[in-house]
Amino acid sequence: MVALKQTLESHVAPQDDARVYRALRERVSALKTPRFWPAAPGQPALTPLERAGLMRLVDAIPGGCGEATMIAVMEAMRHAPKGDVVEIGAGWGRSAALLVWLARRYQVGPVLCIDPWLNDTLVKGAPRADEALAIFEINLSPIADGRLNYLRARSADAARAYGEALTVTTDAFGTTVYQGEIAFLHIDGAHAEAEVARDCELWSPRVAPGGWIHFDDYDWAHGDGPRRVADAFLARESGRIAAQFQAGPGLFVQLKR
Repeated sequence: MVALKQTLESHVAPQDDARVYRALRERVSALKTPRFWPAAPGQPALTPLERAGLMRLVDAIPGGCGEATMIAVMEAMRHAPKGDVVEIGAGWGRSAALLVWLARRYQVGPVLCIDPWLNDTLVKGAPRADEALAIFEINLSPIADGRLNYLRARSADAARAYGEALTVTTDAFGTTVYQGEIAFLHIDGAHAEAEVARDCELWSPRVAPGGWIHFDDYDWAHGDGPRRVADAFLARESGRIAAQFQAGPGLFVQLKR
């Protein structure tokens, strides 16, 4: 009887853990879903329970994708067309985990993460480049399921390789085939204006009708490079834009069908 009691107690979450989950449910219920006119009707929204569970899963990975951004990505992905999901700037895989789960749920397409994982691109004090890539692989391996892979390359080099029937093979994730048209583009590599502009110039023409561009750090405390590039894109492509909204620090832009 004592052994049974000890076994049961070992499976009961401590009160502190229970409070964490209760607080998560409360935060999720209080988060506002972005309002916009989509280019086409979307698929069913995640339930509150699914939202909380997905956010809990993503929160296990360090990184800068906050809860307001997560909710926005959930909404964008359910209104995305079929196509590839391309992330420029992958880090340890926090936002990639969100994207690959949603891409599978909504049958959007495979996720391609692009990052050089070079020492000169990492924050001071962070693990060295090879270790950062190893952390990314560990974080994504349980949920990649053949739907995610990466190019260890700078954005410009990856753009030259990207195209119809691109095949990427890595030891960590096997072989993934991409169609060469983007349903959701996440721009979060370097933040200098010239580099953001280059990423936008190279990758935005690959976005499919009805697809999304997420300009991360549109509202950034350390500079206005991403904002200036995004605003220029809005002005230049105004006739092609179906919807736009800001959530967290990022700007989400959907093209017309």
